[in-house]
Amino acid sequence: EGFTNYDKSEFDNPDALLKGDDKDLETVWSQEHSLQEFVSPKNFKSYEELKARFDKVVGGETPETTAATTTVTRKEDDGDSDMSYFQNLAED
Repeated sequence: EGFTNYDKSEFDNPDALLKGDDKDLETVWSQEHSLQEFVSPKNFKSYEELKARFDKVVGGETPETTAATTTVTRKEDDGDSDMSYFQNLAED
């Protein structure tokens, strides 16, 4: 078939982590790092900030308020490269 097929895969019987040794489990548990700094609300922008940024990027109007259409006209370049086309888009 040309690719790995896992249709006949099976799971082995589960064993206790570290053979159930409470001392070893406690050692592992005490080495955990808190993830609170990553999920803290201070790390996320408010809805208003996100909406303002979105509106700026899409031209000031959200899809809910109006269906915005953009017409892009391609200016003839002198065969330089497609980069000039994208530069013109960025300037418009």
